Amino acid sequence: MWLTIAAIFALISLILALRLRGAYNLLSTLEESARRHEPVLIERRSRFGVFRKAEGLQQALNTLIGETRHGRNRDRDYLHQIETTLGSIREAILILDESHYVRMANGAARQLIGSERHLLGRRVESLLPSVGFLDYVRGIWDGRKSGNEVVEIVRGEEHLYFEVTGALIVSDESRQKLSLFVLHDITQLKSLERMRTEFVANVSHELRTPVTVIRGFADTLLEEGNDLSPEARQRFLLKIHRNVVRLNTLLEDLLTLSRMEGKASALVPEPISLNALIGDVCENFADRKPAGCLLDMQLEPDLPILLLDPLRITQVLENLLDNAARHAKGMKTLRIRTAIKGNAAVCAVEDDGCGIPATDLPHIFERFYRVDKGRSRELGGTGLGLSIVKHIILQHGGRIFVHSREGHGTSMGFELPLACTQQASTNAE
Repeated sequence: MWLTIAAIFALISLILALRLRGAYNLLSTLEESARRHEPVLIERRSRFGVFRKAEGLQQALNTLIGETRHGRNRDRDYLHQIETTLGSIREAILILDESHYVRMANGAARQLIGSERHLLGRRVESLLPSVGFLDYVRGIWDGRKSGNEVVEIVRGEEHLYFEVTGALIVSDESRQKLSLFVLHDITQLKSLERMRTEFVANVSHELRTPVTVIRGFADTLLEEGNDLSPEARQRFLLKIHRNVVRLNTLLEDLLTLSRMEGKASALVPEPISLNALIGDVCENFADRKPAGCLLDMQLEPDLPILLLDPLRITQVLENLLDNAARHAKGMKTLRIRTAIKGNAAVCAVEDDGCGIPATDLPHIFERFYRVDKGRSRELGGTGLGLSIVKHIILQHGGRIFVHSREGHGTSMGFELPLACTQQASTNAE
């Protein structure tokens, strides 16, 4: 009898152990399912006990996992739509958290910072070392800043300017604070504004000198004309006339340059021989060249016919020759040379004069730039001739160049593409 009771207790213990082991495995399966966010399918072993209760838990867990996965997919789709929308915007957009870590950045922001870097999860201080921008970010968070502000960002040797706008974003669900910053690139506008300011200042300065001279001599003639000798009056009138001519030349050059920069002056191309055009210009220039200077032409005989605007190219050649005659002190030989270089026709005006300092070479073709400012004004230069040369050549699809060394002369000229040579030859026939 005791043996039978012991056997029954042993059987009951075995059944309970199996039940407990099954319950443990069931709970482990549900735990793993919850951790992986994956639905679970439990084998239906009994309609009683823990397994029957597990069916309801399983259904509730599967429903919860399904809703969670649906929400995550929906959030992922929303995030993808936001990133796609922001990616098509040209302005750089950054979303930061309270610790200034980047939570989102569009393509323009990656390009600004460097697309090779991983931006998400990094502090903006290490990505954009700009004192102005970082101060604006801190000001948005503590309420000191609002509206737009212009900041400077240095990237290598580039100085970039951005109009930045910032705002705080508060999530209704998590109450997590984020900040949104939009950076609009205004570097080109800043450059144009600086050029406009410099241009106005230069024009005012250039106009002031002849106007002052004209007014001074005119006032003298009006107030003291009866007391002046005929020779003095004639000298004063010559001074006035000379400055009027200079003033008229300056205004004409300004109008020419303005039309070219505004693209209002269209080229009138014709099939012409550049060598023949150079011959005509040099023939007219022979009377204006410095005394004792040899004018030499070395022209490429096989230079093809080109489609050029003869009036504009004539203006280029005359400006280059006049520039050399005015500024190449000590010049003994002035040479104009043509050649073929690859797919371009090259024309160079070379002198053996004083040369140009290396620091001035990058600025030679800028408006109103002069190497020897006092001497240039004495010789009647407007400071716009070489700038006009640059714009005419650029309109023809070519490029300008200058090579010089102090004491060893200067070579200044242009290259014109030969791409339209065949079409020009056909039109000439």
